[in-house]
Amino acid sequence: MSTEGFLSLLGTLATKFQIGLNGPMITSVSGKLRVRNALDNALANIEVDFPSDGDDAVPLDYLTSVLQSFALELRQITTSEGIQGGGDLSVDRNHKLDVNGLGALVGVDGSTDYFAVYDADAGVHRKVLVNTIIALAGGGAMDKFSMTCGRNANGINIWLRSANGVPLNQAPWRIAYTSTLVSISATTIGNETWDAEVYKNADVRAGGTPTDGNKIAELVLTAQNSGQITGLSAAVSAGDEIGVFCRGSAINRPHVTLWFEVV
Repeated sequence: MSTEGFLSLLGTLATKFQIGLNGPMITSVSGKLRVRNALDNALANIEVDFPSDGDDAVPLDYLTSVLQSFALELRQITTSEGIQGGGDLSVDRNHKLDVNGLGALVGVDGSTDYFAVYDADAGVHRKVLVNTIIALAGGGAMDKFSMTCGRNANGINIWLRSANGVPLNQAPWRIAYTSTLVSISATTIGNETWDAEVYKNADVRAGGTPTDGNKIAELVLTAQNSGQITGLSAAVSAGDEIGVFCRGSAINRPHVTLWFEVV
């Protein structure tokens, strides 16, 4: 390839790389290739000696090496947040995780936010939901909670009492987390027939029997000293008030536990 052809080819490459090399930016002076650094408009020129075979031609292997060097210095690896090691391709680049360069995540949503993990079985990197990691770790954040009440005497159509002995119609449980009532369990000293009824926002602090309109679930026991029901899906919201009513005659030491799952 002639020197003129070589320079023309460089101009074509410059246009492709969108660096605007043209006209006087590339010149051949006394056996040297002189290229103005147009990337940063520096005044310095890059001079590269190239051999001549006597008829002003450039050997192919030399042409290849110059073009490779030219391209490597023009192309860039640009990293995004959390990655170090960008730059041009004229030298080897090592990319590293830059944790300190990441912004802090505020308001984690376990159902939409992800961790990056390595799948050893598949030999590839994958993403996994935050909630999945929490579940695998055995909970982490609260996902279930229970409430227990009872009466250390016979119960006859009466509100059961919390651990401090106060009837739940006078001082009901207040729900702290939006959740779902999923299970009720109950025990008595003897075999009894009765209903453990769960009420939401019954508003009977003055006393009295609750109305079914506020009942969200119940466990029915027939001549049993214990029982449970699972698979319930009674929704409660943060701030709701919960009470348990023992409906039956002379129920011997009723004891009830409610299980909730946080939504």
